[in-house]
Amino acid sequence: MADKLVKYPIASVEEEEIIERKCPSGRILKVIGMNDRYRDLQFTTSGFIPDPRSHVPSLRTMDIYEDDVLVSAFPKCGTHWVWEMVKMLQKGKAEYDKRPKEVAMLEFHSMDLLLEESRPRLYNTHNYPSEVPTGFLEGKGKVIFLLRNPKDVAVSFYSHMRLLKMNKDPMSWDDFVYLVITYGGVSADWFEHTVKWENEMRKNRRTYLCLYYEEMKKNPLETVKTIADYLETPCTDLLAKDITTKCTLEKMRSANKDKHDDRNDSGPNPEMSNPDQMYRKEMSAAVVEEVRFVSRNLHS
Repeated sequence: MADKLVKYPIASVEEEEIIERKCPSGRILKVIGMNDRYRDLQFTTSGFIPDPRSHVPSLRTMDIYEDDVLVSAFPKCGTHWVWEMVKMLQKGKAEYDKRPKEVAMLEFHSMDLLLEESRPRLYNTHNYPSEVPTGFLEGKGKVIFLLRNPKDVAVSFYSHMRLLKMNKDPMSWDDFVYLVITYGGVSADWFEHTVKWENEMRKNRRTYLCLYYEEMKKNPLETVKTIADYLETPCTDLLAKDITTKCTLEKMRSANKDKHDDRNDSGPNPEMSNPDQMYRKEMSAAVVEEVRFVSRNLHS
């Protein structure tokens, strides 16, 4: 990996901690168990993120304010999309934030950087509920949870993974689908992630706003209004319409080019070889059928 992507001390891992998952092609994916879940070894020990073993306990005790907002989702479920909507609602105007949403991603940054966010703070995460500030789970602030069809998630994540700079040897589509079906994913398990958040919600410790990617796509204007109602943020019909227009795929992709993290003098998504591809169209019907075909063969 390029040195500029190494921001934190490399997490040290003992050989006995590593679990190997063998794909049909013979390829080996190495994972490690941390915080009651499995993580991709390469990304965890990349230095691009803080060591989860020391970072997660700090996250858990982070003070949460009543005007804090957390957008939580499995990767490729619309986090960027909703993050932009909420930012605009917080500002009261349809203007893109100058910084990419990764600047406020819980698992990507040390506590000192996360605490620098100005209020009202908007955070985002792909973490499990056991890895986020307990204040959010106990009723402080607001929590928006996103869901998307796992087949769409799988294809989008596969494309995303192939564009990572640290991924020097991209795996084949067949191997990837095997890992999704057998283990729920590569770096995380969609099924486990979803069930754990659902179980947390059933504790009724707070009110969540759950949004479905497919419904957001059908009616983005109503999505903006729904988010505004949940956040108890004023939103006129004109503002909702302007936000909807600014948060289309093409407009967000274009705006992403101008985003900048002034803390480390980097542009958007420095971990990707082509940041523009963070915003992608949904998979075609042909690809959906390929997912089904591979799935049938794996279980035959």
